[in-house]
Amino acid sequence: MKAVSLWDETKDLIRLGLPLMGAQVFILLMTVTDTIMVGHVSREGLGAVSLGASFYNIFFVFGVGVIVSTSPLVTHRFGAGQSASIGRVIHQSFYISLLISVITVLLLLAGRPFFVATGQNPALIPMTEEYLFMMAFGVPAVLSYICIRQLTEGVNDVTP
Repeated sequence: MKAVSLWDETKDLIRLGLPLMGAQVFILLMTVTDTIMVGHVSREGLGAVSLGASFYNIFFVFGVGVIVSTSPLVTHRFGAGQSASIGRVIHQSFYISLLISVITVLLLLAGRPFFVATGQNPALIPMTEEYLFMMAFGVPAVLSYICIRQLTEGVNDVTP
């Protein structure tokens, strides 16, 4: 067995980790971008987007948390030389992301009772609903993208 130096391990970790960290940061920056853009329009718009983004992120982070479990499953099969079974894992990941997407979209579209029950400003609720309506369209695509990203991470192919 060949001895591997700490420096070689560190270089490999950085090569693998930087693109992964970058992808996570850019996904989270989408909401920051929304907030910055709306902040120039109106105070009410900023409040509505902030409220909507907070509500959206609860479900989005849950969905991402479930889907990222795909990467270790793919990595295990890839490392064990069981590449043929990786397809089944990815198919199941897509099915799960579709289920989570449907549930998330339904919850995003039904946010009004939550906002009323938590005493949010009634003037912000219609704008928040509009924001969540638009964000709901992207949920299936983003979760599907994360499934594909988990495949590429699992087979150690994270370079663009």
